[in-house]
Parts: sequence; structure tokens; C-alpha cells
Amino acid sequence: MGFAGLCEAFSLTPKEVDCFANLCSSLESLDSGDPTALSVLDPATGEFLEHRQLRRDPRYKAVWDTSYANELGRLCQGIGSGTTPTKQRVGGTSTFVIIDFHDIPLHKRKEICHTLVVCEVRPEKDDPDRTRITIGGSRICYPGDVGTNTASLELVKILINSVLSRKGARFSTIDLKNFYLDTPMLDPEYVRIKLSDIPEEFIKEYDLIGRDRDGWIYFEIRRGCYGLPQSGILANDLLRSRLVAEGFYEAASTPGLWRHKWRPLQFCLIVDDFGVEYVGIEHFNFLLDLLKKFHGVQFNMAGDKLAGISIQWDYPGKRCRLSMPGYIDNLLLKFKHPRPTKPRLSPYACIPISYGTKTQLTPEADTSDLLDDKRKLRIQEIVGSLLYYARAVDNKLLVALSAIASRQATATIATEQAVNLLLDYVATYPNDGIVYRASGMILCAHADAGFLNEAQSRSRAGSHIYLSENDAFPRFNGAVLSVAQIIKFVMASAAESELAALFITAREMIPHRQTLIDMGWPQPKSPIQTDNSTASGVVNNTIVPRRSKMMDMRLWWLRCRASQDQFRYYWDAGSKNWADYHTKHHPDTYHESHRTTHAGIWNWIGT
Repeated sequence: MGFAGLCEAFSLTPKEVDCFANLCSSLESLDSGDPTALSVLDPATGEFLEHRQLRRDPRYKAVWDTSYANELGRLCQGIGSGTTPTKQRVGGTSTFVIIDFHDIPLHKRKEICHTLVVCEVRPEKDDPDRTRITIGGSRICYPGDVGTNTASLELVKILINSVLSRKGARFSTIDLKNFYLDTPMLDPEYVRIKLSDIPEEFIKEYDLIGRDRDGWIYFEIRRGCYGLPQSGILANDLLRSRLVAEGFYEAASTPGLWRHKWRPLQFCLIVDDFGVEYVGIEHFNFLLDLLKKFHGVQFNMAGDKLAGISIQWDYPGKRCRLSMPGYIDNLLLKFKHPRPTKPRLSPYACIPISYGTKTQLTPEADTSDLLDDKRKLRIQEIVGSLLYYARAVDNKLLVALSAIASRQATATIATEQAVNLLLDYVATYPNDGIVYRASGMILCAHADAGFLNEAQSRSRAGSHIYLSENDAFPRFNGAVLSVAQIIKFVMASAAESELAALFITAREMIPHRQTLIDMGWPQPKSPIQTDNSTASGVVNNTIVPRRSKMMDMRLWWLRCRASQDQFRYYWDAGSKNWADYHTKHHPDTYHESHRTTHAGIWNWIGT
């Protein structure tokens, strides 16, 4: 699901879309490639420190001056004692070359960039204290297309299911070092850095005294660099040409999925991270040797981490568990949220039902005070931080996140309280995950709707899309995609809302059906379960609707797809509908009785 799909799934207003886009843009510019990377924490104050703060503090200055010098050396021609690159502490890539201001072409002087410096701790790396320079490329006017194909989170999950379900298959990961920095640019760009910000070691080694102009040192960027808008497309095109020359091809209808013409080998590509499914180690070594010709390569035969997700494989048991250990702990630390004194069992406050009354009243409107911009930004950051986590490993948060996201542009004290309850919940269950098991790789789904249970008389659609066998009642598996979406329009009846949920679910399944076909898993009719007999009868032509023009488009689209042998709609009891979890805010008892099923924990630990 792309950015547009996320905005639609959470029913964001145009203003909320702008806020979310700005947040995603800022996070992307500072992305280290690992959502679990740790910011630098000052244990004395509990504050997270930025680059300038670290270099001003005597306790940290030496470490982070060296780290910054290493990064500049990596971008330039190396750093450290030694007359040859092999003897340097850090080798260079010649991405940056120091030049004088008067050597910059006149037409480029209005496009001179600035730098963003990010410091983080990466415990799994050889050099854990890492400084990374990102270019602020907002002034650059690149004439060509800068969009690149990358694998979606759903593709990663489908590939993991494929590994479990294909006989003899194994999974490993490959990470290319200096992916952007190894890509030459025909038309260089330019960047400047304050001389006073550059470490003394780098100034002496590159003899920068006297080369500044008004206190700035200028660099010519000759290779791709993080932050330049054209870096991604140039690096991707170069990698693509090398892969195609060796018999690989990208699936025409599934961006980010690559296969070999005859080898039992396929992989998903996320920028420079490869998640590889293979049958036979010799085929994995073929890809590895190919990439080693052009890049530094770091590979993990265990395949236990990709896109910040930890994967615990159990090949004999034909299952695996996805989780993100430490992510929630870091999040709580970042936003200074204390752990709750007693467990919080549900992620959102449940609206009590008045049993036995003839009339059910709508909840009262939120009249609490609006938040200031600082507190509103905090809510937006928390929602953005939890969104990836929820989509990756904990779909039980999606209903709460969508409800909060729909109100974050005009956040109030009540919205802030809802966010704090959500943080209490994730603090209570900080290491949730999702389990996948081997299956027939047939795409299945459960669809459900909550009628008039959202503000402004709107309803909610939910779906649990998973991989199973083509049985009359396909067995449970972890969700490849969970939908928890507020339907934009007011539904006239419960049957209409159920029909809308079927439509939304089927629409989401279309590209994933094609992905499975591209991966070598032919698809029969995809079974979709509903617990509404009227909706089931309407789409299966056993009930003839009258005076229901509001249903008409969705009705005929669903019937049309069924006639093309793409879907099979069937009814089963609501107690057996796994999408019910994503259609409303449930009480604590419901969460406790269903959360382990959705996470798959009960089957993983054997209890």
C-alpha cells in the first residue's frame, strides 16, 4: 500500500494529508534504513541529543568529532593516518571533492545545497557510533523522473509465506554498502559546510585553512548521495542494467519483485536491501557473486532481519514469527511516556453499549480544548512512529490509529488522552508479533463492517487478508494485510456497509493476486467470507436488490469480478469472522480473548 493508499485507508482530510506528508518527508530525509536505530540519549537528563549538542558537550565531543570526521572522509578521499587508502582509518568514495567557490558554474550557484547531520547508535554495526550526512536537496531542479520502484511491506510478507510454503526454499538477506555513493552522476551538484562545524582532524588533513569563502567550505558532489532527489533513480537504473544482463527481470505488475529467468531464485528489493528466496545455495551464491563485482556487500544467511523486522524462522515446523524487539521501548523513551502502573488491555477506549434500550444514542461530540502546535506535533509523530510498527507486526493497533489519525489535524485534549491510552497499551505488550505458517498460497480474506460506529454517522470496514488453502472454509493464518478503514460515505443500512467492506477488501486483493501469480503461485477464485447474509445473497445473485442505487456500483463490480473467476463469496457466522477485530473499538475482555489468535502467539509457543 503506497502513501495514497494509507491516506485513503485512514480517511484523512486534505489538511491531514498535508500534515502526514510533511511528517513522512522529514522522516524519510533522516532515515538510516533501520527503524530500530537508536537516537543518542543523555542518561543524565533523559534528553535525546542532536549533532551540535553532542559536539559541544565535553563528555561526547571526542567520540562524535571522530564519527563526523569518519563520515566526511568516507564521502571524500578517506581519513586517518596513512599515505595509501589501505592504511587509512576510513577509505573514501570520492563522492565529495573540495573546490573553490569561483569554480562552481554560474547556473549552479542558486542550487547550492546544505547538509543535515544525523547521529545514531547502531549496536549491530562494527562502528556503533554513526554520523550520517544527508543532503538537503530542496533547491535542486532535476529535469528527469526521480521515482523508483521498491517492494511494499505486503510483498515482503508474501515472499516470507512463499519461503515457508515452497519445498526446500530458504531465505537470506543482502545489504549493499555505499549503494548511492557507488553511482556516478554526469551532472554534479554542489554543497557547502561551515568551516567551524568541520572537525579539526579533517581540517588539518585536507588543509582547509584559507580555502573558505565567508566561513563556508564548498564541495562538488560527483556521485549519488542521500538526500539528492536523483540519487535513487540513478542507482536503481545502474543496478537494474547489471541484473538484467545476468538473466534477472522485474515483474511487470509487481514493483520491487525480481526473478531469474530459469534459476529457482527471486527477491524483493527495498532500495539496497535484498530479501532473497532460493532453492539451492548455489543459486544464492550466484546473486551474491554478481553483486560483489560492483558493491561492498553485507549478507545474512540466517535471513533474520529485513526492513527493521526481526524474523524468527522455524523451517522444520514450517512457520516463522515477525517482531520488532526494542522498537516500543525506544518509542516510549523518545516520547518520555512512563510505563502504566497497571496493565492496559485495549488500545482505545470502548464506547459502552446500552443493552436493552430501544434507542442507542450517538457519542457526545468532543468539546475539549484544542492543543497547541507543539502538543499536536507530538501526536502526529507518535501516530507516524506507530503506523509502520502496526502494519508490520501488530495489526491490533490499526483501529485505534485510524481513529486518532482522523482527528490529529484538529487534535484536542481528548485526542491526547487517546494517544496516551494507546501508549499504555503498547507498553503493556511491547513485544507483540505475527506468525505465518506454510499454506497452499491461496489468497483468502474475511470482510466485515461496523455500522454507524464512527463520528458523523460513518461506518467502518475491516478485513483480514491472508494466505491459506482453497477449502470451503480456509484455515487461519497471519494477515498479509489488515484493513481498518473508516468508510467515507454514510451507509444507508448494515447490509450496504457490509457490501462496502466486501468491495474494499476485494479491491485490496486484486494487486496481491497478481503478485502471487508473478511469484509462481497460480490463483483460483479467492474466497472472501462475510457474516452478513443479505450482502452474501446480493453478490451471489440469490437476492435481487431493489431501490438500492447506492449499492449499485459496488454490487456490479463485485459480481463482475466473480464472473471473471477472481473471487468466491461465502457466508459464515460472525463469531468466526476474523475481520471483526478491525471494525470497532472492543472492550478489554474481547481483546484479551482474541489478541493471541491474531498475533499467533498461542501456536508459536505451543500453549
